Amino acid sequence: MSYAVRKDGQGWRAVQDASECTSDEVWQEEQPAVAVTNVIASASPRQIRMALTRAGLRAQVEAAVAAGDQDLKDWWEFATTFERDNAQVTAMGLALGQTEAQLDALWQLAATL
Repeated sequence: MSYAVRKDGQGWRAVQDASECTSDEVWQEEQPAVAVTNVIASASPRQIRMALTRAGLRAQVEAAVAAGDQDLKDWWEFATTFERDNAQVTAMGLALGQTEAQLDALWQLAATL
């Protein structure tokens, strides 16, 4: 997998190759560690799902939710906001191999959607 990284450093998304990058993005092979200046505390369900899609993580998250307990399924389906510091978010991030900085960047991306 490769990535289109915003030139302003405030987000990224998974792409197949460099041709998918827009004029305000640069292509790179490694998943970026985007520096986030302002961590966003919460995101709407739509925002977080769109950010997960752009980051190439949505299928992994949805598979983990499907394999989880009923509380996790209810949280994913019925939450009205997703808080960055929620224990479910931290646990899911760790299970998917995401760093704290990557989770912060995901919420920052969600805020732009």
